[in-house]
Amino acid sequence: MWDLLGASVAGCAEDAERAARWRELEDGDEETLPLRAVVPESTSPQSEVVPWIVCPPCGRVLGRVHRREEWGGLSYLAEAYVVFARDRAFGPLVFDREDDGAAWAALDALRTACGCW
Repeated sequence: MWDLLGASVAGCAEDAERAARWRELEDGDEETLPLRAVVPESTSPQSEVVPWIVCPPCGRVLGRVHRREEWGGLSYLAEAYVVFARDRAFGPLVFDREDDGAAWAALDALRTACGCW
């Protein structure tokens, strides 16, 4: 996804008075989470959330939802994007990848939910 969106995300204007708080995680930096642990009403037992962009001070996370394949790895394409709070301060927000602009909408939802902005 970074190949597709990276230049635009990196080009976002920064506020010089505030230090950058968000951190992009490399795959494997954090453990994946069963989708049901993040979205309890999920009906997909094979799906997992891969934390992608986090705000360490407030614990807000944008994750990619991938299906666990029969061979053990995660699917190449994300099924959805989910914004959630590690402290469960709000319910998870799920964006289906089939919806136009889903990744951008999820990134905006992270910005809105982030307690540091």
